[in-house]
Amino acid sequence: MQPSNSTNLNWISLLDMIMNVGVESSPRGKKTKELLGIKSLIDMTQPVITIKERNLGYKFMAAEAAWIMSGDNRVNTISPYSKAISNFSDDGILFFGAYGPQIRDQLGHVVKALCDDRDSRQAVITIWRPNPRQSKDIPCTISCQFMIRNDLLYCFMNMRSSDAWLGVPYDWFNFSMLTYGVCLLLRNKGINVQPGLLHFYAASQHLYESNFEQAYQCTEGEILGSIKPVNLNQFTGYDDLVLHLWAVANNQKVTGFLEELQTWKG
Repeated sequence: MQPSNSTNLNWISLLDMIMNVGVESSPRGKKTKELLGIKSLIDMTQPVITIKERNLGYKFMAAEAAWIMSGDNRVNTISPYSKAISNFSDDGILFFGAYGPQIRDQLGHVVKALCDDRDSRQAVITIWRPNPRQSKDIPCTISCQFMIRNDLLYCFMNMRSSDAWLGVPYDWFNFSMLTYGVCLLLRNKGINVQPGLLHFYAASQHLYESNFEQAYQCTEGEILGSIKPVNLNQFTGYDDLVLHLWAVANNQKVTGFLEELQTWKG
């Protein structure tokens, strides 16, 4: 199989590396193959894994990105797009570890830091909760940082734990979308930038035993197609991008970015 974009290739290579040289570990009694301190570099203009055998939920993918970027943490606003996600809520109403509120609360700081100093290293969003209480929803992401270099906006993600099967395909997309949103916020402040690379660092990059066979099948899988790179000029701002993602999730007809997702099952 020849992956049609670099994100497909990166993901297949990651699965292959874990399966072949990963070390067995069993947190919470669940067997995994694990690699420590793994970094992936993702081209954010190609943020969608398009391998048929993965059977990704593309409507959920768009909905989760919009939900996070909206700052939401309610179960009832995301559960229509996923049958299983409500299982991670402690009370059936809210998610303790939801990224959205943390992100929305700190976006203003990120934009101000980069507007005040284009070379700033302080545009950081912290997602981890200090001394977290017991919960079914402990955040996997510790932080994300944004830096501008050569008119490109880079995103640096720091993960305490990353499931290469369940989490990675959505995380790479979600934080690419967030980076596009930050690009749009900066453009509205007169700073014209394009998305660069996503630096995705995982302290534990792993696969659960229940996904070993599926992961192997994906290394020889079929490519559904490719996504046209985002044209930021298509959007008037951050909220316009969020509305576009909701439209894709709700199967409303869209043009341009992500319109291909609506022709794929999931």
